[in-house]
Amino acid sequence: MITGFDIYLLTRADYIQLVFLTFGTISAIGSIILAIIVGINKSFGDDISFEKKILKWCVPITLFLLLVGILTPSSKEIAAIYLVPKIVNNEQVQQVPENAMKVLNLKLQEWIKDLEEKK
Repeated sequence: MITGFDIYLLTRADYIQLVFLTFGTISAIGSIILAIIVGINKSFGDDISFEKKILKWCVPITLFLLLVGILTPSSKEIAAIYLVPKIVNNEQVQQVPENAMKVLNLKLQEWIKDLEEKK
């Protein structure tokens, strides 16, 4: 059963994904800049222990944010994940009339022909 909160999350999934990818990208840029600073300071013989500690935290956080952003499904994907099994397992849908299947096959062949012409 779908609750109101499920519908809310479904509508916000794209934004949640965008937030994680944005923060992951910003964190990745910051990690790269910090790594460059560590390299420059190391070449001058400066103490880089503090920067190394920060970098040890930044890299896993960056990877986590990017991984969650990449693995978060979009709203359309969530709808498909939820609805396709219900539709496929529905007995009424499995008993599609022969005429409907013919029309569907003709339409699919038409779409395939259109795609081949565009190539």
